[in-house]
Amino acid sequence: MAAGLLGAAPDAALLSDPRPVIRWAAAIGRARVLGVDADEATVDELLAWTAAAEPDNRPATGGAEVPFLDGDLNGYAGMSLRLLGPRHTDQALDALLDRLSVAAGEQALPVAAEALRLAFPSGRLPAGVPRAALASRQRRLVEVLAHSPGAWLIDGVSFGNFASLVGDYGLPRSQEAMLAYLDAPVA
Repeated sequence: MAAGLLGAAPDAALLSDPRPVIRWAAAIGRARVLGVDADEATVDELLAWTAAAEPDNRPATGGAEVPFLDGDLNGYAGMSLRLLGPRHTDQALDALLDRLSVAAGEQALPVAAEALRLAFPSGRLPAGVPRAALASRQRRLVEVLAHSPGAWLIDGVSFGNFASLVGDYGLPRSQEAMLAYLDAPVA
């Protein structure tokens, strides 16, 4: 990863290293340097890390501590998907939504930020937009947000940063309100 941060793409052979954290670091570094020209192995590794659904919300790092994003390797991989360009938008959104459905608290924040950016490329919705008027990507994200209670909480309490992030896109600011929005009758 450090090589990528310094502008040199890590060797592609590192993407098949038996140590997961090395594969993660190589994919991050390669995406940073190669961007839209990243090879499929790099893309696949980033997508796999982004979508990972470990019960404890932490990837298998073999005990290695990674200082980036407080060790949230899934979130860091998700944030790196934007470097791959629009060709991978659908795959990126799928991976982000998979992760968002199991991420909780602070680890839901970078994943939701990237998913919102992809689903709402024009930014905030105008007030009063009904669910039926949402584009397909937007509806999928709203459904995942509505059915992902852990994303809205930190230590069992409403997570204000998450609610603000979602609200900044013109969406309801709580899981309960999101469920109501989703269940509102279609006019």
